[in-house]
Amino acid sequence: MTKQDSATSIVTGHQQDEASPLAKNFRARGVCSMKRKSQVVKIPRYTFEALAAYTALGEEIVGIMILLLLRMDSDRRVMLDINLLPSYLTIRRDRVDNSVALVIKKGWVHSVDQQAMRDGFLIGTVPSVFLDSDFETLIAFFNPLLPNTCKQI
Repeated sequence: MTKQDSATSIVTGHQQDEASPLAKNFRARGVCSMKRKSQVVKIPRYTFEALAAYTALGEEIVGIMILLLLRMDSDRRVMLDINLLPSYLTIRRDRVDNSVALVIKKGWVHSVDQQAMRDGFLIGTVPSVFLDSDFETLIAFFNPLLPNTCKQI
């Protein structure tokens, strides 16, 4: 698999589809029981605007969260191959690991499958705040300690 193929598989999920050998291997070992749905999930525009406003503080975690939102199914479940992120985001592996840990710590993904994490996959659920909240609520969710100085574009 080339770097371009790896990058494409992160966003499109081609390597993690139900029929892929990788997904079958994980299901056989009981690591991944996530069944992806091919439905379109509508994410409000202001979700991405709020993430963009947080970029200066969040750095790589914003990129990871955008990928998770793009990969989210209709049940808000996500699956991301962490091993492909360093080449996709062009950052060092230690920064990827730190960013993934922060995404979880901040509550941007919950119900994380710990066995899958040990095998290099982030599998969890995105909180409904990313779909059901307004811009100001999202900004406060990203960083509740800062005053809300960001205005919607």
